[in-house]
Amino acid sequence: MVARTQKEEPLIGSWYDSKDFPECFRVVAYDNPHDAVEIQYFDGEIEEIDYETWQQLNPYEIPEPEDASAPFEMEREDILDMLNEIENDEDLASHLRHIDDEESSWR
Repeated sequence: MVARTQKEEPLIGSWYDSKDFPECFRVVAYDNPHDAVEIQYFDGEIEEIDYETWQQLNPYEIPEPEDASAPFEMEREDILDMLNEIENDEDLASHLRHIDDEESSWR
């Protein structure tokens, strides 16, 4: 096994780019014993690459893209479904009403 420096290690949650890669990506998992690096592209697609490929990419850390949450945003229909579920859950709705009452009493 090749000795690795801390700088070479993929950092989970960090964003990277590479001149040899078509787009930026984020490391979402790193399985050191199996040398697998799971990356997620800006569009949300996930891919697993081996550590040798990681090294060949010569990735460099970049700041998080401005709209990095875009691939994880919910569709309008999904949001409406979630709100309907919350509204139909009596325990949760009761709890939320209680929070609203507390908040209004703070003013």
